[in-house]
Amino acid sequence: MRCRTTVLIAANTYTGGTNVMAGTLAVGDAADTSATIGSGLTTVAAGASLGGYGSVLSSVNNSGTVTAANALASFASGSTGTLRIAGNLNNAGIVNLAAASGQIGNVLNVGGNYTGSNGQLVLNTLLNASGAASQSDQLVVGGNASGTTAIKINQSGTGALTVGDGIELAHL
Repeated sequence: MRCRTTVLIAANTYTGGTNVMAGTLAVGDAADTSATIGSGLTTVAAGASLGGYGSVLSSVNNSGTVTAANALASFASGSTGTLRIAGNLNNAGIVNLAAASGQIGNVLNVGGNYTGSNGQLVLNTLLNASGAASQSDQLVVGGNASGTTAIKINQSGTGALTVGDGIELAHL
């Protein structure tokens, strides 16, 4: 069975749930960042992917892969960007923000709570001084964070002394 990528490039305002059972569902591309999917619960099954540059208007239960912008293989040659989840994210799979090119700057913005259910977060990060010079893909959570999530850093740079808050990987 060969799975492909479906790209939604408009506001999809249906109220039912979305089940990504196989393949990849991309919500928006770099030219269509206002794309959305409906307000019902979104479920990503093991082996399936949800990603893009747009917005999910609901909560997401992830057992597969959630990825932002050019970390999605279909958009690998594109620019960095942000995927927004308006509700909560329960991550029992992989959140991959790391572009295969090593480019840094992708963001997953979760408006609600983040629950790590033994999932993984993958980021590209430049190991350098902290503060304004720091560069990393980033998970941004508007609510509370709980649970367990392993973090995998694809690093570039040779490292430097960090002060203060160091290099911010997640903003809570």
